[in-house]
Amino acid sequence: MMPTVRTLLFSALISVSAKAQTAYIANAQSNAVAVLSLATNTVTSTIPVGNYPIGVHTSPDGTKVYVSNYTSNSISVIATASNSVVATIPVGTGPIGMGLNASGTMLYVTNDGSDSISVINTATNTVTTTITASDGPRMIAFNEDGSKAYISNWNAGTVSVLDTASNTMTSSIPVGSLPISMQRIGSTLYLTNVNSAYVSVIDTLTDSVLTTIPTATYPQGITMNNDGSKLYLTNSNVNLVTVIDTATNTVATTIPVGNYPEAIDCSPDGSKIYAINRNANTISVINTSSNTVESTLSSGGLFPISLGKFISPYNPLAVNEITPADKDFNLYPNPSSGLFAIAIPTDSAAITIYNTLGQKIMHLPEYLPLTGIQLTTKGMYIVEAITSKGTFSKKILIK
Repeated sequence: MMPTVRTLLFSALISVSAKAQTAYIANAQSNAVAVLSLATNTVTSTIPVGNYPIGVHTSPDGTKVYVSNYTSNSISVIATASNSVVATIPVGTGPIGMGLNASGTMLYVTNDGSDSISVINTATNTVTTTITASDGPRMIAFNEDGSKAYISNWNAGTVSVLDTASNTMTSSIPVGSLPISMQRIGSTLYLTNVNSAYVSVIDTLTDSVLTTIPTATYPQGITMNNDGSKLYLTNSNVNLVTVIDTATNTVATTIPVGNYPEAIDCSPDGSKIYAINRNANTISVINTSSNTVESTLSSGGLFPISLGKFISPYNPLAVNEITPADKDFNLYPNPSSGLFAIAIPTDSAAITIYNTLGQKIMHLPEYLPLTGIQLTTKGMYIVEAITSKGTFSKKILIK
């Protein structure tokens, strides 16, 4: 049975890998999304959408891009195979942030103007329910298993916790002034607070603030590098990107970029960070090895914003069974009933586990060989190991 499953997974996703090096830039004043090839650093096409598009969320499988049109009160659904809009979904007033649940079946949209959350069935592209939110909901993130969603409330200075099974708000976490963007690493959620000039560090197990990290003024967008050891955030009014070391929760360095950087995202291979400079109509490309700007690109339109995940994510299903081939990298037992161990060709490795949607469900920054790992949900997973000898990927079946 395994060869059949493996063949189906690869055949279904081989076309996705071609889209994995693409960014979708929402240019608000152009009412369009520019398609940027990260391989060539050029805009390959422009897609008309609704009025004043400001939010972008790429699906984990790379087949769809969701765009929030702030003044049209709608979501444009782009099919990446044709780079065309295949559906337009009416939502609440002033949609901004978006996020998909763990299964990819529901898209959650924050409506800033109507203080609500629209829940969209991604199969039918229709709103199935509307949830009352706090004052000025902006962006949305999920915990590791997708059972909870976190909504930053710009005007309220809080983060709301939403139970995704019942679609009800369960608690509210006080944070800084004008909270906006979030990046989760494992069970820890990092939140930028624009007026407070710090990042709130939230424990998603207890839904409490662990600490705050002071930054330069006006922190807005936030993303992480591939292994979660660094956070990159934009400081809009001082034209900087701040780099935070997550091991110490301290600022490692700052990087000068263009005029008013706002949205930020990481390339699928982790080698580059893309910071969108809203007032310059440009994108600063940062080399993550040197933390310097290596090039500046055109955004392909006017007033680029693109809050959210605007780069198609890395799809671990589009790799070989073991990459590169090495007999010393293996998973035992495989298939497994839930508990397994990893043999690696080095003393330690950074381990990341993905589900079949390409969503990260576990990250172990320093895994020791043959230490037990437990997965409780049945299905196919992909284990990626980053070691001093290279990067390795292999599938495991939990039955």
